[in-house]
Amino acid sequence: MFHLKLILPTIILVIFTLSGYQIKSKGEVLGIVIIPSQTPTPTFTPTPTLTPTPTSTPMPTFTPIPTFTPKPTVFPTPIPTSDFEGYFEQFSAQYGVDKDQLKKIAYCESGGGAGARNGDYGGMFQFSTETWQHTRSQMGADMNPDLRFVAKESIETAAFKISRGGINAWRNCM
Repeated sequence: MFHLKLILPTIILVIFTLSGYQIKSKGEVLGIVIIPSQTPTPTFTPTPTLTPTPTSTPMPTFTPIPTFTPKPTVFPTPIPTSDFEGYFEQFSAQYGVDKDQLKKIAYCESGGGAGARNGDYGGMFQFSTETWQHTRSQMGADMNPDLRFVAKESIETAAFKISRGGINAWRNCM
């Protein structure tokens, strides 16, 4: 039983030590006093709380995509083809003038219309009465100003005038 007196206090000592108590002995085995151990009292230090600050949300930035801008293609002034094509061929060959130039002037002056009028100017080539009569006199042809509105007569007269250096009469169409 002596052994139990030695072992029992050791077991109690271990149990109380593990429980967080300090055991002090007063003499032999008989005066065991259990004193709770002093555990430090935790002190709380306030931790700063994070306050969110407003931040700007990045917005997508749009970069314009370059676009192709076509440049106009310069085409020659269209040369009309009409029922009068045979006359343009015939009189350009007869008077040695450029058929396309003759057609270009007719298109510029009247849109190729034989009946076009603008004040005293008339026909495909917008001859004035005076210019018509003077040119037709040089040709030895009928000088009637109403013939300006007949496609065959107008084309022949213009081809004759151009062949004699009269191209400047239509300089605004060149």
